[in-house]
Amino acid sequence: MKLKGKRLAALVGAVLFSVGTASSALAATAEAEASPLAAGFLHSAIIKEDGTLWAAGSNTYGQLGVSAAPGEEEASSAVESNETGSASGEDSTVFVQVKDNMRAVYAGYLNTFAIDKNGILYGWGWNEGGQLGLGDTETRTVPSEILTDAVTAAPGRFHTAAVTKDGTLWLWGWNSKGQLGNGSTESMNAPKEALDNVRSVAVGIEHTMAVKNDHTLWAAGGNTYGQLGDGTTEDKLTFQQVMEDVEAVACTAFGTVILKTDGTVWTCGYNANGELGNGTYDNIEAPVEILTGAASVACGDDFAAAILTDGTLWAWGSNAYGQYGGEMSSSPIQVAEAVTDVALGGGHMLYLTEEGQVYALGNNEKGQLGNDSLENLSEAASVAEGVASSPKPASGASITALVVLLIVAVAAVFAYLIVRTLKGKPEKKEKPKREKADAEEKLSDRELIRLAKDMARQQKAVEADEEEEPSPPVQPETEAQPAEEPKAEATQKPERKEIDVEALEDAITKDEE
Repeated sequence: MKLKGKRLAALVGAVLFSVGTASSALAATAEAEASPLAAGFLHSAIIKEDGTLWAAGSNTYGQLGVSAAPGEEEASSAVESNETGSASGEDSTVFVQVKDNMRAVYAGYLNTFAIDKNGILYGWGWNEGGQLGLGDTETRTVPSEILTDAVTAAPGRFHTAAVTKDGTLWLWGWNSKGQLGNGSTESMNAPKEALDNVRSVAVGIEHTMAVKNDHTLWAAGGNTYGQLGDGTTEDKLTFQQVMEDVEAVACTAFGTVILKTDGTVWTCGYNANGELGNGTYDNIEAPVEILTGAASVACGDDFAAAILTDGTLWAWGSNAYGQYGGEMSSSPIQVAEAVTDVALGGGHMLYLTEEGQVYALGNNEKGQLGNDSLENLSEAASVAEGVASSPKPASGASITALVVLLIVAVAAVFAYLIVRTLKGKPEKKEKPKREKADAEEKLSDRELIRLAKDMARQQKAVEADEEEEPSPPVQPETEAQPAEEPKAEATQKPERKEIDVEALEDAITKDEE
């Protein structure tokens, strides 16, 4: 059975389009980890639309990534001296430019990590536990290359995680509770492979949570408060699967916030500050549902937040510095609208609106809000603009719809092929008989001469018959008859031309010579 070229091309094109659409939606999940906002313990960082990276706040360990950040007036000189690596440790109450061509930024406790548009992961700042992954424990004051082909990263207080394009999870730093998932408690100051087929990762102080491509959730490390979500309080030195149908995950210091593919939010672990958002202050060893309709989740040290599909921002947990405004709540409360991204730090919050405006509130003792002040804010203030939102992953329902579309497209192709097979091959149509002229074109020259001779003989016979044909009888004269309508003149027969066989033979002979 064969398909006509155009039909086959159309069917193949439909299938490839479906595959490409589904693949794009799935691939977007990795890009969704590339938030343009980051909040550390006492510093912040943002990436603007032009790819430039900016930082503000504490610079005690060089976590701003510039050699010095004295203030807005000297921001340009700070950037120029970035190459020298000689840090003065001065803080900055305004955002100063650090590096360009960047795609994503992540803030750890006292360090910062960023991925450029070529997939190179950089790190700088505090490195006492080897959490920069540079093979030593020396502090860096300017960005230093760690990994290539990185798609996302998650720095904690004492260890760091990153995922590369091939889905490999890399871990390094302190390993006191087995948080590196390598079957031991031995720390490492350089990246080491820990898990495969990973799409996103989050870390707390002593635990690591990873979401695989099949949406299963895996956990390793400290579990004193049930933060691994396996229903126990036993530490795990290797990764164990704890949940299915998970879209994303975030970690507080000793707790976990889980976003499932259906948009529900689940939490477990330490809850003294209400950071689990379940309306209590009791620790939880098995995840409980606290929210529906969520698109993304984020965590600080002891508070958490979620952005719903309608763009509203909700937060819960510690509110000691007014980091989400209003009063402290152990249940989610609405903070803002039209929000696309959010980052939580030690006691402050940054969030991005649809207009590209960055708002900040909470602790500002080191100028980490970037508003040229050291005063805490319990009401959000705009601190930067021109920041682009990170691409969001398709929701579980959207991905399911795309998969169904792909299946339908493939099924349609197979159905078409089956129908064609059952009908069988179409009967071949007889080709129309060639005209005599076409047939004569196939005759050889000798056959043409013989045919011409036969036609000449037939012509002479016809002429002889015409000469012998008797004349019609003469009609007798009669009385005048009524006039008849004149008859149309007989059409004159064309004069027959006799075929000159000898001339034809001579022409053919000359042509052969």
